[in-house]
Amino acid sequence: MVKRFLGFWHEAPKSWDTAVLSLFTFLITFQPYFLHGRINIFEVGLYLPGINAILHHAIPFRDFFHLRGPFELYIPAAWMQIFGAHIGVLYVYFYAGTVLGLILCVLIARELYQSRYVLYLFVPVLVARTFPRVVYHFWGGLRYAAGLLAIFCAIRFFKKERYFWMLLAGVSTSIGFFISAEIGFCSAAGIIAALFFSFVFKLQKRSIVLKGFGFYVLGVGLVTVPFVHYLWSH
Repeated sequence: MVKRFLGFWHEAPKSWDTAVLSLFTFLITFQPYFLHGRINIFEVGLYLPGINAILHHAIPFRDFFHLRGPFELYIPAAWMQIFGAHIGVLYVYFYAGTVLGLILCVLIARELYQSRYVLYLFVPVLVARTFPRVVYHFWGGLRYAAGLLAIFCAIRFFKKERYFWMLLAGVSTSIGFFISAEIGFCSAAGIIAALFFSFVFKLQKRSIVLKGFGFYVLGVGLVTVPFVHYLWSH
């Protein structure tokens, strides 16, 4: 019985483990009162003027300056177009984006860890060390989630050798870059470095690596080219 118990925890994690731990992450970080309390004038003041300008058809860096990437304003502005121009929508964007980032960490861990025990140990430590230190309802949003999604998709490509994953990795990298430049740069540097090592040390067929890189560049271009054209034309 003890041997069976130990064997269970040393098995590779399954999809249901990911579902259980993702649900745990959502529930343990659940804060139903995040819309209440004092307004952080500094943080909200960095976002709302730019979002308001976009809602009135202004163009970032032409009509006004924003410290980070334009998608940091365009995404919550799109939410406000749907749910109403209200500060609560911005708080929901921040809160949901932070929790999504933690869940993506769970998905990445499932791809990397070979033991169910290590995965179940990792998730509570991740949440305990990360979530209390993150100002999750008036800062962040999809800033980290975009970069984490790019890394997750790249890992899936290296394991499954399906080019669709690299296409998604490129799209996520570009979105991350336009949210905050360092997110795009760091995720791109990590993915390109992994492709380089795979090519040099023949961890995969070189033709697969080259095609994967091509799909990655294509994914980056699918977001970058039309958005840059939009900014340039306006």
